[in-house]
Amino acid sequence: MHITLADPRGFADAARGIAKLLASGPIDPVLAGIVLHAEPGGLTLSGFDRETATCITLDDTVEVETPGRVLVSGRLLGEIARLLPRQTTTLVTDDRQLTIVAGGSRATLPLLPIDDYPALPETPDVIGEVDAADFAAVAGRVASAAGTDEALPGLTGLGIDLPDSGEPLRLYATDRRRMATATLTWQPALGPALRARVLVPARPVTDAATLLASRGGTIRIGLDPDHRRLGLASDHRRITLAVLDVPAPPYDRVLATSPGSSFTAPVGELAAAVKRLALHREHPGMDITLADNTLRMEITSSAGTTVDTLAVDYTATPVHARLNTSLVAAALHALDSDLVHITLPRTANAAPKPWTLRPLTSTGPDDQLRYLVMPMTIPAQTAAAA
Repeated sequence: MHITLADPRGFADAARGIAKLLASGPIDPVLAGIVLHAEPGGLTLSGFDRETATCITLDDTVEVETPGRVLVSGRLLGEIARLLPRQTTTLVTDDRQLTIVAGGSRATLPLLPIDDYPALPETPDVIGEVDAADFAAVAGRVASAAGTDEALPGLTGLGIDLPDSGEPLRLYATDRRRMATATLTWQPALGPALRARVLVPARPVTDAATLLASRGGTIRIGLDPDHRRLGLASDHRRITLAVLDVPAPPYDRVLATSPGSSFTAPVGELAAAVKRLALHREHPGMDITLADNTLRMEITSSAGTTVDTLAVDYTATPVHARLNTSLVAAALHALDSDLVHITLPRTANAAPKPWTLRPLTSTGPDDQLRYLVMPMTIPAQTAAAA
């Protein structure tokens, strides 16, 4: 194989994007590799770890002198491509290695046994499309609420509701302590109506959306007939993700919580206060008191006591609660808004219910993005003292 890249930036972005989507420590090292397939139509890079398959084609800046197909380490290829000079780059292979030359820089990578590489899954048929930038941004915000414990795979996923025509696309994620949900306008494909809910690993799908959104335009969404693989595609880029074979968490039941009183706060001031309180790392729960247009937040630990107060528009019955500082900080960051509208639950019993945070716009609370945070349990003696 012998190819020349007039603009190596596209090659570097493709290699890094595919490497990021590959599993960090697959049992089979072959699955950590990236396939380079050069043919007269251009250069295709692909990766597949049996869960996520990515395929990116470069054509307009690639000159193929000698076709070929080789497999090399994905991580090393991505890092080398990232650090190469932004000059005309050549890729040449022999029986043992790939040689990459750009200006005065030269690097070699040993070839991996490509005969052992599995075939990539077929890309599912398209069922609709969505704006690429919007999908990437919203997926990232919602996925911040997903869990990371692989022993609980259902909580590591991003739930996607694929609705009928005329209804928005909805995304969900939760780790039980919090939940985020958002809606997006999408355009279903022509054909029979498809209504489905799928659960895909949160980190890969957000990385995939970011990779596809870097070229702008729209993302075409596909789903295979058995609902086992979700497809995301844009021009010259295709990504297929395995659907998690576990039940989706009961998002709808959580969202059905009856709203109670509410108040508005400036995100910047509230986030700064939470950051100060979070310095008490041994005690993540901040005690909150809402009364007489004042939000009071306090943490006491062996390091001392920190108290912050904010003026808010709250005149309802006084409320005492305890919230996790890191969860509140993550929620405020995800909202990406100057003002936050916080709704308290209407509780008919002592069972804790989530607080709901939404961005506040000039027309009111924005229901397109909601972030729910569960209060922490307050010990009886502490509650009595409050």
